[in-house]
Amino acid sequence: MFKFLFSILSIFFIQKTVQAQTVSDIDGNVYPTVEIGKQVWMAANLKATHFSNGDTILTTSSCYDTITDEFEPKYWWAYNCNDSLANIYGYLYTWYVADDARNVCPEGWHVPSYPEYMILDEFLGGQEISGGKLKQSGLDCWKSPNTGATNEYGYNGVPNGHRSLNGYYDGLTKVSDVWTTNSGIKGAHDFDLNYDVASTISNDDPKEFGFAIRCLRDEPSSIEVPNNLSVVTVYPIPTTDELWINTKYNSKTTFEIIALDGKSYMKGTLNIGVNQLDVRTLNAGIYIIRIIDEHDQIEIKFSKL
Repeated sequence: MFKFLFSILSIFFIQKTVQAQTVSDIDGNVYPTVEIGKQVWMAANLKATHFSNGDTILTTSSCYDTITDEFEPKYWWAYNCNDSLANIYGYLYTWYVADDARNVCPEGWHVPSYPEYMILDEFLGGQEISGGKLKQSGLDCWKSPNTGATNEYGYNGVPNGHRSLNGYYDGLTKVSDVWTTNSGIKGAHDFDLNYDVASTISNDDPKEFGFAIRCLRDEPSSIEVPNNLSVVTVYPIPTTDELWINTKYNSKTTFEIIALDGKSYMKGTLNIGVNQLDVRTLNAGIYIIRIIDEHDQIEIKFSKL
């Protein structure tokens, strides 16, 4: 009986823990990795100061310099000029570094897209609870209460904070701001973990801000929508400025956004893949998006903040 119980516990332990694998960037920094679903992530924020082809990523002469007048600046910084913090939180980068074709991540890895973070959210049970499963547990790095933090899969999300374009640093111990490669309406999308909620959040922030970067391994499975996702996925919910619709319908598909009283506000067609809708003109409230193809119709309720 003891051997049988031990075997069961061993199988469970193997399934929930991370294999001791690492990856190195071009500067020789070594990062642990973690497999979550069909994706393989770095389990630490990036610290590279060179692109993968060897080109240097610049930084400002002073880490407090204002860059409001610069065109597509490509910089890195240590939080508040304290380089020792990079060992825990990594460096902060402008979005133009994250999106550069020379690739800031190690060879065979890349800066994730927003849909790739959506896949992570869905695997972990949805946006409302996934943030807690990604955050490093305890209060060594995070401000209390570090709501819902379990670090269940060893992702080790840390509160790296951010740098504004006028050289002001904020958010250390409170928020993990990391870039995605997707442009938004006002700037680009990030992926956030916060100390006081268990959910994940995405904001549309200026591309000149300094955020951290988490790299994702290049694998076909990392950009496919898992089978347990619905044919149509709508995110983020709730939303503020944009609604993203990921559809795998292979025929003509239309959408309509209606209020609960039946009033129609937006109509249009959807392409296969990721579609981006500007919903800034909608008043705050509850809406339904109706998605229709030649054979089927679904309705998804969402809230506009």
